[in-house]
Amino acid sequence: MTATLMISGISIVILLVAFGLGRPVILTDPVMLDTTGKIRKLIAGLLWGVGAFLFAGQFLFSTGPEGTLEWITDFDKGRALQKETGKPMMVDAWADYCTACKELKHKTFTTKAVEERLSSYIVVAVDMNEEKNDKLWDAYGFDDLPWVAFFKPDGAIENEATLRGFEDESAFLKRLDKLEAGTSEVEGD
Repeated sequence: MTATLMISGISIVILLVAFGLGRPVILTDPVMLDTTGKIRKLIAGLLWGVGAFLFAGQFLFSTGPEGTLEWITDFDKGRALQKETGKPMMVDAWADYCTACKELKHKTFTTKAVEERLSSYIVVAVDMNEEKNDKLWDAYGFDDLPWVAFFKPDGAIENEATLRGFEDESAFLKRLDKLEAGTSEVEGD
């Protein structure tokens, strides 16, 4: 959230500078401008483009789950916090090329009911495009995304509860119900 505000502020400053620089020349016919005026018009146009791209890009190219949950983006930090707090942990291994990962992010993890249920978990979102996360592929034996795994407070993985595809809010909440009730098998995978 703070990164979004920072990028918004930077893009607005760039747009204001572009406006201030280009205001005197923006509507003037380029033929009527001297070299300095043409350069000002060019720079103002470029700044407008950069500012607009930054402002729009933060919404179009966002990564990681959004919403009110505080997602940790480092697996090892998530495990350390889990050991410290004794809470269960959910790990969402995702990548920008994974359609089901994006659907989980936007259609499931950010719903109010799911966020409320996950508030008692340490929630970790690991970008599998990052080299530091390569160790997870072999350590947990998965080869496709999404991979949403649940870890008991003692750190043991709940293999039968691992999600390997898209689930809507209702199915995901049922998965959590069965997981928390200790049901041995979670359906819908």
